[in-house]
Amino acid sequence: MDTPWTRTRTLTRVTRILVFDDGWLADHSLSPYTMRGTRTWSLDAMPASLRPTVLQLAVDQHPWIDLFPCPRMRDDFLRTIQVHGENAVDEDELCRDYADTAGAKKGLEDGASAIVWSDPWSPHGWELTAGFVKKWPWFLQGKRRDLDAEHCEVEGRGVVYGPDPREGLDFASEVGEQLLWEQKHRFFALEMIRGDGTERDPGAHDREDANVTTTGYGETVTRDRLAARDRDQDTLNGPASSADADLESGKDSSRKADQKDRKPFFNRPKEPLSFSERAMRVTWAWFPTTMSTGSLASLISVQPYTFAGLTAIGKIFFITTLALFIFFTVLIVIRFTFKPRALTTSLHHPSESFFFGSFWVSIALILNGATVYGVPDSGPWLVSALRVVFWIYMACALIVAVFEYHVIFEVEKLALSDAVPAWILPAYPFLISGTLAANIAETQDQNSAVQIIVAGIMGQGLGWILAIFIYVVYLTRLIANNMPPPSTRPGMYVSVGPAAYTCSGLVGLGKQAQNALPDGFLGVTSIDVGDVWRSCSVAAALFVWLVALWFAALTSVSVIRVVRRMNFSLQWWAFVFPNAGLAMASIQLGNSLESTGLRAFGSALTVVLVALWLLCAFCHIRALWNRDLLAVGKDLGVEEVNRRHDEKKLAGRWTEGEVRPPRSEGP
Repeated sequence: MDTPWTRTRTLTRVTRILVFDDGWLADHSLSPYTMRGTRTWSLDAMPASLRPTVLQLAVDQHPWIDLFPCPRMRDDFLRTIQVHGENAVDEDELCRDYADTAGAKKGLEDGASAIVWSDPWSPHGWELTAGFVKKWPWFLQGKRRDLDAEHCEVEGRGVVYGPDPREGLDFASEVGEQLLWEQKHRFFALEMIRGDGTERDPGAHDREDANVTTTGYGETVTRDRLAARDRDQDTLNGPASSADADLESGKDSSRKADQKDRKPFFNRPKEPLSFSERAMRVTWAWFPTTMSTGSLASLISVQPYTFAGLTAIGKIFFITTLALFIFFTVLIVIRFTFKPRALTTSLHHPSESFFFGSFWVSIALILNGATVYGVPDSGPWLVSALRVVFWIYMACALIVAVFEYHVIFEVEKLALSDAVPAWILPAYPFLISGTLAANIAETQDQNSAVQIIVAGIMGQGLGWILAIFIYVVYLTRLIANNMPPPSTRPGMYVSVGPAAYTCSGLVGLGKQAQNALPDGFLGVTSIDVGDVWRSCSVAAALFVWLVALWFAALTSVSVIRVVRRMNFSLQWWAFVFPNAGLAMASIQLGNSLESTGLRAFGSALTVVLVALWLLCAFCHIRALWNRDLLAVGKDLGVEEVNRRHDEKKLAGRWTEGEVRPPRSEGP
């Protein structure tokens, strides 16, 4: 039999198909179809009836609208709101009627409700009562025939059964409805985890249903149109077909408003989040902030043109790096304390796992800053401590490079069209090892210095070779697919770092080798091995320096072309830390070659990077203030990672017998 429970449960099945979770269904959320940045959804995983329409991609709306299985119904709703205003419809009442939580106590003729008889993604599986048709006639323009009860077969209806959690709840109260919704989510997650065969694969149905692949009005998006939208996400603000002519008058004004403030149709106030709720949304992608700050501290320490107070500025950046690193680490520890199972998921999730390397790069830059700014003002204890910590760091970097890539290779299947330079980040701890080893070796005795130099060259080589592999994948993506969305294009600067830091590391290691390598090293007595290493290191550094400059120029052109359509994202911090490596390499090469031009270029780039750091810091703080970060629906991938944690937790409670399993009921 059909009950309010099964109808609400059916809506949750749709949210699972669309990869929505409770976060997306919060009052102030935006549909993921209108969110900027990397897509978290795929057309291939969707039934044809649930694929977004052209209008859904163009207009900001609340995610619950995406749950209707009829494209034309979704467009009818959006059109009505756009033409008559958001107050024309009581969306809460419509949602209650659609799920039949308000009219459950009335008969099918009087109650305004929808009835589900088969698969939730099938338009033919939904039957509307006479009360619903009378109450919401505008909602059925052009699509009533697909939902008319006369087109439903009474025989063979596949009724969905599930537990009835309504005991002790008043369906007429909003509190009861909310509890029903939350409890339904919990039991549905358990049912999916159990894999008992009760859930059908939505991909098994005919994805090319003629009833939903219409044109213009109610048109579901195609791969070509989606590709065009990805190329220019932020300029798609109106209907894409001539059938939407009745909306043209408000198109220009809606575009201007969209550029100023992107909001759902229903202008709900942004609900404040508590500190713990915000901490639950901090990801590994926050650590490029400390990478950028720490790289500036290292860059300032090698400036060829100095002035009074420059060292103090460098120390300020170093202390800021240390403070931010500790703060972010505390936040992410809070997150994984409350959601411990999310830790393992975060280490292989496509949008978060690669940034785990930035955590270790931040540690390397802190060690580098401690060497440059701390050793001169500290005793010999710091020199010994840095030597020990260096070897621990190298061991951890190797573990990260091996297991991080292994987990990604084993668990995830990433598309070539999504390749980005951030895929290099698990190798970045080794890419910074050459510069770190050179600075630490300078403070050590000869024997320890030689060992550190050798380890630095080995680590730099591994990082560079892994980066070359990712370079090939990344350039293949650029050749065969679209450029990244405008707001994420600063992330393309990550490709500058491997060549830049390899260049810097080779020059620094060669300089230290000239001073540290003993006579007769490697059994060679005819020449000074240290001088040979120095000469070879400069030549090798020149070999890769122009590679870094080429990637920097390529990315700069790509960013400039879309700069007016960019909005702040955490990937903006890539403006700083990769290019800091380029500036550092330029200055070191200039010192080795006694080139005033290279020194001046590195110094000028330093000034630009400090300005960019200030810009990113301002935009970052503003995004936090405006709740564009650490807010529901605003943090890429965090909902998915935290949702997987909740599923694992429910699965554990299921095996321990703490949660009552769904029971089956007969008709």
